[in-house]
Amino acid sequence: MTSQDRQNEKTRQWQNALIIGFILLILVIYSAFCIGYGFFVLKAWPNLSDAGNFGDMYGAFNAFVSGIAMMGVVVAIYLQKRQNTLQANELKQQKRELQRAASAHQQQVRMLAMSAYIHAQAVRQAGGYGMDLDGVKLYSGELKKILEQTHLAKSHDSP
Repeated sequence: MTSQDRQNEKTRQWQNALIIGFILLILVIYSAFCIGYGFFVLKAWPNLSDAGNFGDMYGAFNAFVSGIAMMGVVVAIYLQKRQNTLQANELKQQKRELQRAASAHQQQVRMLAMSAYIHAQAVRQAGGYGMDLDGVKLYSGELKKILEQTHLAKSHDSP
């Protein structure tokens, strides 16, 4: 793990702790409000119309909680955008690496085809070393097709 990865991990842990703390704070405030409503309002006003008037006093609190919820949505959108940007950068880097690997693989195939072609030509010139000469010619022809496909046979024509 690099130091950047460790720093990112610490930042994510801090953000998660902050979000959990925020949710717990909202739950505590809501619980206190519900308990206070049950014990205080219903005992103080047996007539519920009087309690309705008292409840209207908490309209500002309702707006405050709604505002906090809206801020939570904005923070979530920001964090999601940031995560998507990081993921897009990672995908671009992965694409570059895959292109490099494919290029290296293609170069390796070309080198192997050239090596096999050279070997087949050497066997052909040496008389086959106990091998069927027609089979070597066929083998050499198939390798030449491979080389033509990989654009290497242009400069290495057989004699």
